[in-house]
Amino acid sequence: MVFASLGASQVLDVLPGNTAALGILTDTVAMLPATPAGKWAWPEGRLTYANAAIAEAMMLTGFHLNQGHLLRQGRHALEWLWQLQSTADRLSMVPHVGWMPGDSLPAFDQQPIEVAALVDACRTAFDLTGDPLWSERMLAGRRWFEGRNDQGIAMHDPQTGAGFDALTLDGRNANQGAESTIAYLSVAQRTDSLVSASA
Repeated sequence: MVFASLGASQVLDVLPGNTAALGILTDTVAMLPATPAGKWAWPEGRLTYANAAIAEAMMLTGFHLNQGHLLRQGRHALEWLWQLQSTADRLSMVPHVGWMPGDSLPAFDQQPIEVAALVDACRTAFDLTGDPLWSERMLAGRRWFEGRNDQGIAMHDPQTGAGFDALTLDGRNANQGAESTIAYLSVAQRTDSLVSASA
């Protein structure tokens, strides 16, 4: 439902008022669990896969359905997720097995899809708020692929544009699958203009 709502939001950008897309967003709202109060600001009991997509879907659904509380809830969840996965100088993504309070960080394997989802959500937060902080955070995602990560190694091949499958305890998984490659290329595409602007 989260990914369907992201697609429906893109439809609404082009076709405002489209009833099928609005229906998907309404169904998404109905299935989202309430975000608990306190330190755990996530609408699920455990972080799992492409986590930032959930926060992005909440923001976009709140925007298109004119539900300001949901937009704010999504932005709050994204901020919480950002703080969890960032250090002073790099991103440190939750591992492929997920994470919940009590689990240690940093942990491995870290997957490129997590970075791509985070960059996408930061782009949406920037589009909705105009706050340049979110565009700066997008660049941190690009730097993760360039080697500013927990192992200090590049997670893409600059010659081919392929992305490596995982940042592991021993370095990186040298496989270059479609998901990882698309994750890298989408982050590069999202941030090319930001890199040019800062050059």
